Amino acid sequence: MFFSSSSSVTPPSTSHRRQRQEAKRVQKNKANVGHVKIKAQRGRRQSSPRRGGGRGSESGIISKMTIDDADDGKASSSSGSKTDKNPSSSTKKQSSFFEEIEALMKQDQNSSTAKSKQFPMNNNTPLYSLLDDAVAADDDFDFAEDSRSSTIFDRQNRKSLANGTTFIMETDNPSTPRSSSSSSSLFDTAPSTLPDDRRHNYYPPNHFRSYLRTLRDDILPSRRFRRNKKDTAADIEKVSEWLLLPHPTVPTDLPSLTSSSPGDDEVTSSATRFRDELKRQRESFFRETELTREQMTIALRALQVLGDFCAKQSHAAPLAIAWEKVKESGLVLREASVSTYLYVVGHPGAILSSGGDLSSSLGFEGGGKSLLDLMTGVEEEERGDDDDDDDDDGGVDVPGEVATYHDLLYEPTEKSVSLRVKALCAKGRATEAERLLDTLPNTSGDAESLRLRTYLPVLKTYCERHDTNDAIKLYHRMLNSPGVIMEPETFVMLLSSLAEAGHFHPNPSKVKPLPAAAELNYPPPSPRLFDALVTDMSHHILEITSASARRLRNAFYKGFRSDDKYNSLEPLPPLANLTQNNTPRASTDEFVVDRVSIDTTSGVCPRTNVTLRLILLTNDEKKTLHDGLLKVATQQYHAFTEEHLNRAINNNIVANHSSSSPYSINNETAEHAEKELLKFANWLDTRNDPNDEPFTAIVDGANVAYFGQNFDQGKFNYHQINFLVKTLQERNENPLVVIPHKYTQKTFFSNTGVIARKQTLSSSDQQILQEWNETGRVYNVPARCLDDYYWMLASVSNQTAVRRDTDLNVGVDDVNERWPGTRPVLITNDLMRDHKMELLAPQLFRRWFSGHIVNYDFAAFVGEERPDGDNDGEDAGAAMEVVFRPADFFSREIQLNDGVWHFPVRDWEGGERFCVGIPRSYDGPEEEGKRE
Repeated sequence: MFFSSSSSVTPPSTSHRRQRQEAKRVQKNKANVGHVKIKAQRGRRQSSPRRGGGRGSESGIISKMTIDDADDGKASSSSGSKTDKNPSSSTKKQSSFFEEIEALMKQDQNSSTAKSKQFPMNNNTPLYSLLDDAVAADDDFDFAEDSRSSTIFDRQNRKSLANGTTFIMETDNPSTPRSSSSSSSLFDTAPSTLPDDRRHNYYPPNHFRSYLRTLRDDILPSRRFRRNKKDTAADIEKVSEWLLLPHPTVPTDLPSLTSSSPGDDEVTSSATRFRDELKRQRESFFRETELTREQMTIALRALQVLGDFCAKQSHAAPLAIAWEKVKESGLVLREASVSTYLYVVGHPGAILSSGGDLSSSLGFEGGGKSLLDLMTGVEEEERGDDDDDDDDDGGVDVPGEVATYHDLLYEPTEKSVSLRVKALCAKGRATEAERLLDTLPNTSGDAESLRLRTYLPVLKTYCERHDTNDAIKLYHRMLNSPGVIMEPETFVMLLSSLAEAGHFHPNPSKVKPLPAAAELNYPPPSPRLFDALVTDMSHHILEITSASARRLRNAFYKGFRSDDKYNSLEPLPPLANLTQNNTPRASTDEFVVDRVSIDTTSGVCPRTNVTLRLILLTNDEKKTLHDGLLKVATQQYHAFTEEHLNRAINNNIVANHSSSSPYSINNETAEHAEKELLKFANWLDTRNDPNDEPFTAIVDGANVAYFGQNFDQGKFNYHQINFLVKTLQERNENPLVVIPHKYTQKTFFSNTGVIARKQTLSSSDQQILQEWNETGRVYNVPARCLDDYYWMLASVSNQTAVRRDTDLNVGVDDVNERWPGTRPVLITNDLMRDHKMELLAPQLFRRWFSGHIVNYDFAAFVGEERPDGDNDGEDAGAAMEVVFRPADFFSREIQLNDGVWHFPVRDWEGGERFCVGIPRSYDGPEEEGKRE
């Protein structure tokens, strides 16, 4: 396709069409872009052996038609390559646009005498893709109000730029010379004199179409692009002509963009060499196009505005063409603009490669699918170490080139290095990709430090190529990188690769060597190596997915299938579910990789007969939680007071933040909240009355009082709390109610609906509260302090004085039929989403939560009345039975017991585990933990 500003054929226009075009110009802010209309120049199949001919010769007819003509279904014809300027003559030969295209294609398909086609006409041809889509969208590619007599590319009658793609078909006689009227433009689609590497240099039509529309509709008419009043209409026109060309004007010669990653000592020289390459590219571009530096400043602005627009619209396709324009012209984008390009083209959904979906070539397969769902099944052929060393589909790696461009001109960032790493790994060059990791810092808190996404493509490549030695070394590096947060799939990827290679086999004669294990102080290849790696895993993650369990099972199948003693496993198809296998009980030397259901009352695995443990917080971890609560309590107190102060100012209750204001925190010490929380902790630890007993259940009073009260008569219901307290006492628990200060007042605002309501305590409510105070069963949380921190702290309190060195935890054989587990428990339905990340690491928070939280359920009170059972009285009160969901009796985290690993699986039932037991019979007498 070409853009010409020479004389053009004007199609017949109606009044309606003129009005529509005028309306479009108004909508585009009366933008005077000054470009020509995009036209399609189509060569007709010759019926005689020679091209050329006069007006009466059919073989000499060249049909020209604009997209506007396509809308009207009309075409204009003229003799030879000359344009008939008389509008009336353009209507002499009219036919449907699609009929002409179909006839041309049919003629081409039926021709048996054509020797060759310099541009094959099929559905993949840029012209057909561009025109068909444009016509289907009823799009009017009108960029100009008039045509110009000359352009920067129409010099010495040597470069006549047509407005569409010319399809030149060879005749029966390939040596037949062209007619003198034929154009020999440098930008013709496929002139016979054009080198092979220039014949198909048109941009991908789908990307160019998107680029064209975005540039036309949003960039060129925009105020931001036209903000410089010094830009002349002529300069804008010349720049726009180049920007709208569907192919490059000069070859791009920037080898540094695609060269191997430099070493540390080559970074500076590579940057200097790249700047020299850009300079030579610019000089070549200026010579060919005769654009001035001032005009290229306009082009630079357009390309930068286009990048910002695509970032806001999350639209990457136009930047595929914009990037080619940047390379062709040797422009130096500012750092902010390159970062914007990186942001857009680096998105996993960006489809920018001329070879297809670039994302798939860079390891982004499957969109949002899990990594392990995309890993190969057991039936996939294993690839050799030399496979895909130069895996390149011929498409332009836009993200990789933009990232390299950025790093050669500016300081590398984590984003740019990640994209370059992905590009190298897509070609199987993992060693070079790993070298790039050394260009970034590896310190904690640095925004540009290495992250999981930076390492992951390299590790994935090593694992896929079965390079387990380099894989475990990189894994160890990742594990010790402060900026890397490991994910379950990362561990499973490494474990699966090692399992497939047989590194976990119990028979030393079957084990393959792994030199890096000794270098990293890991055990030698054996089941003990599996134990060491899964121990690392258990410190970072809580559970795996069913896809991970399936992947691990298939990996063990591959690694153990050659040994008749351990080849009992059956492979699973990639999408098959792993079914439960609880029987028969395995022998001590049996290889177990199964889905099992743990007995929730005893914690025993039916397949291996091992007992799972309830893993509690250590004393150090309890102290971490204790200190964290003190810290966040102070922060919350300040934020709460400030919020109420601002609200009071807005309501004209107080005038300002003066220290005399009752709302100001200046009236109290900054450590008020911390001191109050410590006061509560000391009270728990120093209670020593002979009649006192340790609290075994801490009740979240506000949570219970509001439970089920979101109806018209709902309120803060003391009777619900009292009912729950009595139920706990009946179950031989000693409850403590933690309640905010405001609810102990006679009048307060309750939050049972959208609007807070004023509530006054009834005499029965006050009687309940008084009884609790007299028996020491309630603790009033001070005003403006968050009650959550109080009952959370109570769970890790030692209650030193009153405990008297007794173990409060309850076993499975408790004579009082209390539910087993740790004490004290917390009675609440609060999910504590606000506290997870600020108090403990996710694993420790899960450990604390699963061991202490007890959920409840019962029919809500209506006022002071509780729901009755059946009318006959036999089930009276049955509706009021409290249903407790006890804390876990065994921990929902990865754990090793008697040589067997159990993995919680996210999408399985709560009591189900993925069980892996590798026989230890070859490990020697020093090995401990054999199954009994």
